[in-house]
Amino acid sequence: DNGSGMSQELQQQIMESFSLETKNSKNTSLGVSYRIITVRHGGKLSFNSQIGIGTEFEILLPLV
Repeated sequence: DNGSGMSQELQQQIMESFSLETKNSKNTSLGVSYRIITVRHGGKLSFNSQIGIGTEFEILLPLV
């Protein structure tokens, strides 16, 4: 994107939302998406963010 990027703290929160464990029955849409991509489809979801530059999410799915 062309946004301002994310702080290290926010990036860490996002990584924690990718956890396969549910904390207090609280699911984030990003966490649910991560589980669908990785567990159901055997794919990978990653992201890279730099303050002042922006954020990039990458979804890789295996060929069937």
